[in-house]
Amino acid sequence: MFRVALILFKHTLRADVLPECPTLYETMERLRHIPPEYMQEEFIVREVIIGGNAHKTSMTAVWDLGMMGYQLV
Repeated sequence: MFRVALILFKHTLRADVLPECPTLYETMERLRHIPPEYMQEEFIVREVIIGGNAHKTSMTAVWDLGMMGYQLV
């Protein structure tokens, strides 16, 4: 469920949308009215699979480079 919440946040509160949400009220309204295409099971499952693989790949790259940390994008 946590991954699903992260996916919904990621796609609902994109960088191009955040300037339209200057306060908590606008942000909560945006989260209350998530676009229907993001609520489809196929979309969520695809994002969980893709997101999980992307995370493993990026962490492997960080580990291979010998870096001490990573930054969420």
